[in-house]
Amino acid sequence: MTQVATKQAIIMNNKHVNVALVGCGGVAHVHAFSWLHIAGAKLVAVCDINEKLGKEFQNKYGVEKFYSNYEDLLLDPSIELIDLCTPPKLHKEQIIKAFNSNKHVLVEKPLVMDMTEMEEVLDKFKKSNVKFCVVHNQRFERSIIDAKNKIENNEIGEVVGVDIFWQDTPEGDRFVRDKNNWCHNLPGGRWEEVMPHYIYLARYFVGEMQLENASLSGVLPDYPWMISSEASITLVGLRNPTFVNLRFTQRSNAGKQIIITIYGTDGHLYIERHRHAISEMKAMLYNQKNSALYIVNYNEYKSIFAKTKTKIAQSPFLGTTEQLRQYIDAILFNTPPPVPIDEAYDIMKLAREIGDCLNKKRHKEC
Repeated sequence: MTQVATKQAIIMNNKHVNVALVGCGGVAHVHAFSWLHIAGAKLVAVCDINEKLGKEFQNKYGVEKFYSNYEDLLLDPSIELIDLCTPPKLHKEQIIKAFNSNKHVLVEKPLVMDMTEMEEVLDKFKKSNVKFCVVHNQRFERSIIDAKNKIENNEIGEVVGVDIFWQDTPEGDRFVRDKNNWCHNLPGGRWEEVMPHYIYLARYFVGEMQLENASLSGVLPDYPWMISSEASITLVGLRNPTFVNLRFTQRSNAGKQIIITIYGTDGHLYIERHRHAISEMKAMLYNQKNSALYIVNYNEYKSIFAKTKTKIAQSPFLGTTEQLRQYIDAILFNTPPPVPIDEAYDIMKLAREIGDCLNKKRHKEC
């Protein structure tokens, strides 16, 4: 039977993967929403040590089973896939226990807290007979996929540089507001927590990279636990001398905003994420050297963002949804997962190297 015929047979037989979601905090709602829009998956159980929170979550999404104990959940033979939305400090133990129970695993990033734990998870995975995937959801958003297709179609020539600019305001960033958040225990603090997203996005466009330089600047007086108000990282591609600049700031009046520019020998691609203001850009044209200045003032469009935010949040076509759908296909049809563990390992290793460098800069050790 061909692979296409096999897929058709599975679809005809309504075969699906039974999923249990562990941890019912903020990001779990994104996962639950995604599972509801994937035909090959069925969310059959949720688990949380906070019984009130867990049962509210269970009722909200119409899930059949609730567990307050992770070990009890693992004993359920009907559950095939464990979706971990728990604090990262719990991941290593929970992942290994799932492997030992012969359950597939999906886990939010960061996969684990350090490279020692990562090595242990990798070793246990190699001895298991399950599939594993870490959530790198932004790589599966339509704008990112379309950009990749344009690069592969040679629409901007050879990629010669990537610039990713991330900005937010401390008041709008729950990681910054909470001084007890786990991210502040990382060597690179909040920046190390958010950085893997933009490492894997840049890697998607230029391939493997290595660290060239990292630096910090500025402070947030009202949030002294923050490592800095700004961070700048320069990476360089290993396949060609392509520079990647990652820049982060918490001094934005516009709220969360991510701008990605991919430079090619024949053109460039510009992706503006989250604020969706690109359709509202004002352009000033100049006769001098055929130049143009594009202006976006986010304060003018706050009402537009407020209206579109809810609509976008309700869309079933989130990057998370697409990645989870591809992972379910990998389980059902025995194909490689959308984010293999080796890729997750490389990205975490580079993020930790950058975090260690930022930590040294913080303490003026280099």
